[in-house]
Amino acid sequence: MSQNNIVCYEGIQRIFRNSIVSLLRKTLTEKFPEDFTEKLKSPFPKEEWETIKFHASLSRTSGDLSSQIIDDFDLLGVNHFFNIFDKHYNIFFQDEIEKENLENREKNRRKNKLLNWFKTIKDLRDPLSHPAEEDFSREDSFMVLDCARRVLTRLDLLNEAERIQKLMEGLFIPSQAIDQTTTKIQREPLEDQLPPRESVVIDFIGREIELKQLWDWFDDPVSRRWALAGEGGKGKSALAYDFAFQVKIKAPQPYQTVLWLSAKRRQFLEGKITDINEPDFSDLDSALSKLLTHFGWIEEIENPIETKRKNVLELLEAISKIV
Repeated sequence: MSQNNIVCYEGIQRIFRNSIVSLLRKTLTEKFPEDFTEKLKSPFPKEEWETIKFHASLSRTSGDLSSQIIDDFDLLGVNHFFNIFDKHYNIFFQDEIEKENLENREKNRRKNKLLNWFKTIKDLRDPLSHPAEEDFSREDSFMVLDCARRVLTRLDLLNEAERIQKLMEGLFIPSQAIDQTTTKIQREPLEDQLPPRESVVIDFIGREIELKQLWDWFDDPVSRRWALAGEGGKGKSALAYDFAFQVKIKAPQPYQTVLWLSAKRRQFLEGKITDINEPDFSDLDSALSKLLTHFGWIEEIENPIETKRKNVLELLEAISKIV
């Protein structure tokens, strides 16, 4: 097993998964002492729960997991947490919702942010099921651990979040994101809505000149837009993705989030041009709707375009004040 896989396994399986399972067990058994098992199973169809039981037993038989199954909570893997917190969000954050008297819009925004972190971990795949011969890239390793750390912090599991942070500091971070005299991360990574790296690019090598040009543009307060132009299959998306990831890790001030929206209707994949049936957006109206949906303001997407533009601007301004 490669070094990146070992670090991810330690962080996701032994720290993140075990701490979330313990939290689920403690919270649900305390709040629902008579029917906590039903609460646990309710986010999943009956057939899916049987599949979960089968795979959990298989993991122990194969030796991938050494811990014994004590109760139904031990059946859970990291890919099941999204469903549980989507279904029972109010249970786990009841005190926060009541104490801060959160409106549905703000509650949905916070919920959606948490679920996005769970989804990223799920999409990047549980390291347990990731073939040992297929190494996690350093970028994906950092991203999955960062999302796990954010979830743990959100759930007030601060000791576990700190343990994840120490694992992250041991990863090799791109040169622009670190002080050359130390491997410690200089700033908190930015929030992001980047897709899994494997959905955009497998390997990225070189392009130092283009990346420098992008950083020169980014650091120019006058330039607000930049276009990457070229024939299909030449690596524009790969270059944009690597730059976006570097921005996330470097976390230049005063920026606080990196969003990725793609209007591509075709992609160059395995030597062929294939259609993309559902791009992220096709015009300003659909782009605004995508942003509103991402931040949990789904009820606003039917509004006129100018109303949505105003809502997005207000939302981004509010986020800058919260962080």
